[in-house]
Amino acid sequence: MWVLWRPKKLVLFMVLLLTVYGHTGVSWSRSLGDGGKKDEKDVGLELTMDNFNTSLWAAPASWALVEFYNRWCPACQKFKPHYEKVARLFNGPDAAYPDVVLLAKVDCADEINQKLCQRFSVLRWPTLLWAKPTALAWGSRTSEQDPVLEQIPIKAAYNANSLLEWINKRLDRSYTFESANEQKQSAQTTGLASRQMVASIQDIEEATAQAYEIILTQKLLSSKHRTPFIRFLQLLVVHHPSKRCRAGSAEVLQNIKDAWPGEHVSEFDDHFTGIIQSEKLVGDVGALKRLHVCGEKLPSKHWTTCKAENNGYSCGLWYLFHALSVRVDDAESNGAMRTIRGFVENFFLCDDCREHFMKMSASAAETVTTRRTLALWLWRAHNEVNKRLADEDIVNKVQPSRPKLQWPPKRMCTSCRKHGDTDDEFEWDEDEVYIFLRKIYGDSLEVAVQESTKITTKSRHSENDKVEETLTNNSVAVPVGAAAGIAMASCGFGVAACCWRLQQKKRKQMRRRI
Repeated sequence: MWVLWRPKKLVLFMVLLLTVYGHTGVSWSRSLGDGGKKDEKDVGLELTMDNFNTSLWAAPASWALVEFYNRWCPACQKFKPHYEKVARLFNGPDAAYPDVVLLAKVDCADEINQKLCQRFSVLRWPTLLWAKPTALAWGSRTSEQDPVLEQIPIKAAYNANSLLEWINKRLDRSYTFESANEQKQSAQTTGLASRQMVASIQDIEEATAQAYEIILTQKLLSSKHRTPFIRFLQLLVVHHPSKRCRAGSAEVLQNIKDAWPGEHVSEFDDHFTGIIQSEKLVGDVGALKRLHVCGEKLPSKHWTTCKAENNGYSCGLWYLFHALSVRVDDAESNGAMRTIRGFVENFFLCDDCREHFMKMSASAAETVTTRRTLALWLWRAHNEVNKRLADEDIVNKVQPSRPKLQWPPKRMCTSCRKHGDTDDEFEWDEDEVYIFLRKIYGDSLEVAVQESTKITTKSRHSENDKVEETLTNNSVAVPVGAAAGIAMASCGFGVAACCWRLQQKKRKQMRRRI
């Protein structure tokens, strides 16, 4: 029938159609904002047949809610702003409760999604399915009474409040739009905390460099210390938040087998072989002292966030442990816990602190099995240490400039406390604490690393500009013959260096065969 239409008539028809839909406020695409607003993007994750399985499989959230809709359906258009309002609580960069529920949606009007909608037996719109993300990925549904994929009755979730109430019942929580607004009001405080992490990344680098220096200068490298030292370096190579500390740790690790021969640490070697790409050096233990685990300028003995009461090193180590805890995978968490215990036991020189930590962490060596349990255990342990030190200050009548408090304080994370107005009378909400830890030691720290790198790069560019200007202003004419001689010498040096590298590679292969 369409072939009988003349082009002019077809264009006129399309213009009229667009005008009608424009006047009635119907959106052609759900990528626009609520109620037709164009200044606020949707945060409900739009899925298609192409990315449905992989997106849900990789989702960090514990639960997923998927709306199957039809963009031409009036009921779907009416429900859209309510669904998006709830989605903003859990999805997007400004989510009040990230990684709890993933709210996604599939447009059954798109031809590419028709098989996907059939796979889940979608017979009416909107259809809301609730399940674990992994159950939805590569899953299917044969009836509305599926025991794994629960369908939410639309009558029970006809608006934002009723949908959020349904989610709260399933999760046994009490999420509200009001509490989300409170978190937005405290965004300035959280932003301050994020800016403080710029200082904290510097302290993490400083603590890492000092730890390396202490281990070498205090002659702590005996045969029994070799394995905990190597395992600590391996943890830093993969999960240290600073790129230059990861690179420096890899360089030390590559050098250590020649500089300090010893038994094979087999359970880690295979995992890290493909990660470490640094050039291998040859030398003895003295060569380790010439390496810089976090750059040539560190340690500087200068602290920023950790400068109070001369506790910079231990404070920086806590920052490092927290940052590592939110970066490891679940499968690595127990090994990371044992590695941290091994570091404290062998290389932390405060006897009382070491004794207390080892006693406190004895059970954790068995019970820590996920990233969450590791992060929360270190958080509890840090607060326990702070409380013990605060009590000692009270007994000894000491008034420190920065008293030891239970962290995070209410001003930084209002949702981390279930109830209670004072620091002595409240109960922690550990789900919220874990979310906060991942934000402050994960996302915020990543931003801090980027900002710190920008500052360093800008400084280097400034120095390079000055050097270039000096060279330009003080240029010297070189005779042609001398220039040719220099060029030939440079080529000869390059050939010699290449031969040396090939020789080292052959030696390395021979050692492996032996």
